Amino acid sequence: MKYAILNTSDIGNVDFSKVKQTDADSVRKNLDGSKFIVKFEGNTPDFLDGVTIYTNQEMLAIIWNPSTGWQVEDED
Repeated sequence: MKYAILNTSDIGNVDFSKVKQTDADSVRKNLDGSKFIVKFEGNTPDFLDGVTIYTNQEMLAIIWNPSTGWQVEDED
C-alpha cells in the first residue's frame, strides 16, 4: 500500500476510482481538517503527480507523531 497527503482544498481533484477510499467522506483528515490521506496500490494515479508518496511505515510515523497534527498527545 502507498499513501499521499493532500490539502483538503484539493479533494475535488481526487479520482476515487483509483484509490482505496470511496469518497470525500471516507478519507482520514488531520486534526484541523486542512489535510487528508489517500491510499492506493500499484502505479501512482495521475492526480498525485508531484505529490510525496509514503510507505505504510512512513505514514504510521507521521500520523502517530503528535507534533504532525494527526494525533492528540497523550496527557498522563
